[in-house]
Amino acid sequence: TATATATATATATATATDGATDGATDGGICVATGGADGVVNLWRKNTSLAATGTDTGKFTKAHSVQLPVMEGSDAGDNQVYALECIPSSPTLLMVARDNILSIIDTGAKTPSPTMDVAFNALDSNTSFGGNRNPTKKAFIFDAKAAPLSAGAAFAAVTLSDASLRLVDLSSGSVVFSTLLIPPDMPPPKPHATSVTWSPDGFSLMVALSSGSVLVVDLRTRTVTAVLRGHSRPCYGAVFVAPQLGLDGSAGTCAADANKNMDMDTANPGMEGAPNAMTWGSDGKICFYRNVLRGGAGAGGAGAGGAAGGAAG
Repeated sequence: TATATATATATATATATDGATDGATDGGICVATGGADGVVNLWRKNTSLAATGTDTGKFTKAHSVQLPVMEGSDAGDNQVYALECIPSSPTLLMVARDNILSIIDTGAKTPSPTMDVAFNALDSNTSFGGNRNPTKKAFIFDAKAAPLSAGAAFAAVTLSDASLRLVDLSSGSVVFSTLLIPPDMPPPKPHATSVTWSPDGFSLMVALSSGSVLVVDLRTRTVTAVLRGHSRPCYGAVFVAPQLGLDGSAGTCAADANKNMDMDTANPGMEGAPNAMTWGSDGKICFYRNVLRGGAGAGGAGAGGAAGGAAG
């Protein structure tokens, strides 16, 4: 099992709607936090304050879960990079640290990981991450649970080897794995820094440290669009509802190069086709139109599958 010393610290938070049964008088667990110390803290709202009519927003720490280092790990330090509740089972918390995806039942009397899924690098012979990852360790950068519209409990996971994994959270089995970079791309290979689901659960956006963002159709398991708006690592992407009214007027896109290819005001957004927003270390926030329809700003990946067109 390959693990890694993460190259940056991070803190993740998530909200939960469970009712932990540990005998406390306050409300159920409503906030979870995780950090570089490998600890997940579960917090409940202090309802005794709310009952007095002077709710100060204070929380009480109900549990601290020290995530164990997996047996056989050789360089893991348990930094938590992703943490969120599973929409289909809101008392279950999904936590990613090092190369391990864990499930914690926040409703248990003594919460602890009930399932661990460990990942290895898909290509152990290829260097990725450059000088920041000289030992080629595979570690999780992001993990997101599927929306309720997906109809099942799945998680999309992106790792330092620029891979995407799809995990069935009911069984812990990996149902899909792919490298999101061409095999002949010269080193250093980029990381896959973040992932997000489309509202319908059929597509993913994956951000790369190369600055590109890939749109992956899970039905065909191919890259259907490449969004190129950043000159430095892209750290996140989200789908934006078209009713927010984003258009091509001045100031709506921080990247001048995107205004022609992203913002075609003569062809307004289609109903039900979300826009996309990305951000990166170049200080830019970029918007794209109709990325799920292959429209303007889609970049245009070839039919070569998940590796095609990803090096942009």
